[in-house]
Amino acid sequence: LAQAEEAQLHRIATSQSQKMVRPIQYEPVKKFKLSKAAMDRYKAITAEVKAKKMEPKAAIEAANKCLKEIEDMTAKNEDADEINEKDADFVGIMLGGPGSVMKGGEIKAGTDDVYLEEPRVVVEDDDEPEDDLRSLWGDGEKDPAEEDEEE
Repeated sequence: LAQAEEAQLHRIATSQSQKMVRPIQYEPVKKFKLSKAAMDRYKAITAEVKAKKMEPKAAIEAANKCLKEIEDMTAKNEDADEINEKDADFVGIMLGGPGSVMKGGEIKAGTDDVYLEEPRVVVEDDDEPEDDLRSLWGDGEKDPAEEDEEE
């Protein structure tokens, strides 16, 4: 009896899990199609390639020639990476950023060329007379401390 119940529960669980999962299908809205001009162009290129006689030796020679030119250009540029420390324009190289090590030079910090904006006329603060101050004690009521002074 227990095996029959277990089998029935298994069938129920399997059927429910199959109902819950749905297949995902990708259906693009519009099928991709090349334009007539693009199709004519790729057919023309195909015809040109088929008509040409391939010369692998010439292609290899052309590639080697290009590699040689690149190698020559690289050799010339390696010399350009050198820094002439005796040059008058050389002021040094900072390694790492502000507060770091300076190679071949010295950090000169100055404020001679900095304009500090200061007020042209200094106005002194006028002390306001106390009579003009508004009473901080209630609205129209007299301050109890003042009543003591009058008596």
